Amino acid sequence: IDVPDGFKVSEGTVNLTNKTRQFERVVAQDGDQIEIRCQLEMPGGYVYPDDYKAFREWAYRVDDAELIDISHLPQM
Repeated sequence: IDVPDGFKVSEGTVNLTNKTRQFERVVAQDGDQIEIRCQLEMPGGYVYPDDYKAFREWAYRVDDAELIDISHLPQM
């Protein structure tokens, strides 16, 4: 993504794992270029009742990790 001068992104890597499910998000900025890479691995099948609570919490964390803060810094 190309952004105008003065914009800043919250950079970093997020890794979330739940059994065989994996989510990774990498955000990096180099000047006016922002790179966002996301990977979700979630094999098909069932989520068993005993595993549902942990799966739901992981899914909420993945959803939260998709939010990326891009801010405009005031010019001084």
